[in-house]
Amino acid sequence: SAASASAAAYAYAAASASAASAASASAAATAVPSANAAAYAAAAAANAAATAGTIIPNIENELLIDLKLLSKNDAIELLQNPLWSTAPPEQWFDWLARFKRDALSLSPSFAIWLDWYDERIASQAADTQQLKQWLNLPDEVAAQSLEQINTYLARFVSTAALPLSPLQKRIRAIFLGDGEAGKTSLLKALRGEAVLPSKEPMTPGIAIHEWHGAGKDLIAHCWDFGGQVIAHATHQFFLRSQCLYVLLLSSRAGNDANDQAEYWLQHVQAFGKNAPVLIVCNKLDVTEIHLDESSLHTKYPNIVGIFKLACTQAQAGEHYSKFLAFKKAFIQQLHQLAENQVRFTASEFELVQQLQLHAKTNAFLRCDEFSEWCEKRQFDAKQSAWLLDILDKLGVITHFQDMPFLETHLLNPRWLTYGVYTLMYGGQAVLSEQDIVDKLHAADQNDEFKQELAYTKSSCRLIVDAMVQFKLGYRLPNKPQQMIIPSLLATDTPPAFQAQAEQREHALAYKLQFTGFMPRHLLSQLTVMRHLQIAGELVWQFGVSLISKEPQALAWLQVDFHEKVLMLWVAGRDQKQYLDLLRHDLNTILLRTPDIGVNKLLRLPEAARLPPSSQAGQPSFKLPLAAPEWAEFSYIENHLRRGLANFFSLSDQEYDLRILADLCVVKEGGITNHIYGDKPQLQQGGQSINIADSDIQGNISAIGTMQHSHINNTPSDVALFLSLIMRQSEKLRDKVDSEQAKALDEIADYVGRIADESKRSQPKSKHYELCIEGLLDAAKELHAMGLPIIATVEGLRDLLA
Repeated sequence: SAASASAAAYAYAAASASAASAASASAAATAVPSANAAAYAAAAAANAAATAGTIIPNIENELLIDLKLLSKNDAIELLQNPLWSTAPPEQWFDWLARFKRDALSLSPSFAIWLDWYDERIASQAADTQQLKQWLNLPDEVAAQSLEQINTYLARFVSTAALPLSPLQKRIRAIFLGDGEAGKTSLLKALRGEAVLPSKEPMTPGIAIHEWHGAGKDLIAHCWDFGGQVIAHATHQFFLRSQCLYVLLLSSRAGNDANDQAEYWLQHVQAFGKNAPVLIVCNKLDVTEIHLDESSLHTKYPNIVGIFKLACTQAQAGEHYSKFLAFKKAFIQQLHQLAENQVRFTASEFELVQQLQLHAKTNAFLRCDEFSEWCEKRQFDAKQSAWLLDILDKLGVITHFQDMPFLETHLLNPRWLTYGVYTLMYGGQAVLSEQDIVDKLHAADQNDEFKQELAYTKSSCRLIVDAMVQFKLGYRLPNKPQQMIIPSLLATDTPPAFQAQAEQREHALAYKLQFTGFMPRHLLSQLTVMRHLQIAGELVWQFGVSLISKEPQALAWLQVDFHEKVLMLWVAGRDQKQYLDLLRHDLNTILLRTPDIGVNKLLRLPEAARLPPSSQAGQPSFKLPLAAPEWAEFSYIENHLRRGLANFFSLSDQEYDLRILADLCVVKEGGITNHIYGDKPQLQQGGQSINIADSDIQGNISAIGTMQHSHINNTPSDVALFLSLIMRQSEKLRDKVDSEQAKALDEIADYVGRIADESKRSQPKSKHYELCIEGLLDAAKELHAMGLPIIATVEGLRDLLA
């Protein structure tokens, strides 16, 4: 959406310049959301028009009038004036018609903006209240598609058909910090309960409470996260940007208080973006915590307050006033967040209330029942889909889009969080279905409403499915009724791994060096993604060894959380291809935390190092290095893209890029990897691509006719992979049992979906990723027979990335 204050400039740009110049002015206006956006866009339009040589005198005069008004008034006041002070030129109406046509060709939903603009043309004053609502989108709405955003904006237009009813204000407040920092104690103090100096029991995962102390029209959902390290890997699934974060630091932190604060602040930054944070230095009655507050405020501007208090003196005592100051700031921040909540129509809000009432006695709601509720209120398919998506983002419903086979929506997030954390805190790495049922039955099963959380054997499978989907665990290939949780495995490095140290010295080496927060889930998620390739029992909490048959390679991974580094070594015939696949996996995991600081480094092989330039008549030889050298992987790739032959390391050593690329780097462009299928290799050479004994020339347009009509008209590079996947699948038809045959049917279905998506003018990467995950899951059901398909799918994933 565009800044409304600059909307007047859109027509000026369209009227005064070419289509390209108009688009440039629009982009400039959108990028400047300040009160002076209109002036910025108008100036950009005038400049574009002058450059294009098409400026018309009366349009130029209008621009100058507006710029003069903006020198005295703000953009909102400008919008109260007529768009034109004189009659617009005839040619301007032709440009305006073209502009509208182009806008609607992007999406019919742009009609809401064009209608708004027509009102400005008719000299109607802008509705400033409506503009504020349009320009302050809740994050949950802003994360939706362009069409969904515009549809949401339409409900703020004052018509009798869409009366507005605000959602009862419910804000999530998340309490974070190390174990024993006092999160539970602070919540008790907020509820007016006495806090004793004795230690509170450990919070098992997440405790959720409602707090009504912020006023009668606002409810705070307080999530008390357990501080134990085992829980950190799961935080990524529950932390959101539209929350208030309270970070507890304990006096036990001593001189490490700043490091402790930064760890958790980076945690919030990674998963909660710029959400506000209140820092609480607890246990002031024991000892004061000293923080470099100025430095923290500079690095983390989302810190909205730092408080030093003692929870034991929240009702009386020397530090009582300090607790009251925190409570006041806590309430103030909750109300500020509540100002920008999602708003519903009356009928939508009625459905939300029905869902909340239903959730008090039921953890689940059948999908068909939700559809019936929507149909009863005459919601069409788009409105129902929008409502489901926004309710999922708000936490009213948990909708697992990646598990389309589920016939229910989850209504009570406590059911899921309790189940996951009960298993994570159970300390048992290998769990059977019966173990899971027994553990959940043995623990306390009441939610914050004192309602029993029922875990039947069938519903327990959802916990396992969710953990597999979250990549917290994986099913054993030959025993799918058993699940492994990598983060609960043994902590000691296996002797067999240590015995292979010499092999790693001569292998390709790659590492991720984090400059701040290091996600706890990085290695465990990659282990889950590659669990079919685990080498025997060489897997533990901090490392894993992998064997790949195709591409043929052996890999070792090890993490050091103290040094904030993940090491990866790869050896074997196809080592650089396998390194490329594993790098892709790691990058995929890190996409959830795009703002994390990390250096991606490659160990430079000695074979690529050149001797120093020799003097005339003098021999040239290499002196041994004191330690291996490392270089940024992107630095090497950039040199290769530029066609350079050599590059110099930080210690001024010269390396031959051709040798380095041959040893370590998969070249970009086209089909980058050797993709291994049954027996054949898929290779790229010029414009000819060989598949087994077939030679397909040029753009591979004939592939779509290979027995799979739904691949017709699919882009050639995508069709290549899809056809190979189908061939590999069909060869297994006579070898699989009835259950595995269903997996082959799923593979064919996902191939069709990818083919259909690739034919769109703008394919959606999210749809691709969901289908890729579906293909991988189906192929894994084939066990060893599915490995060739998995390798091809990974190649397809690289192509579509």
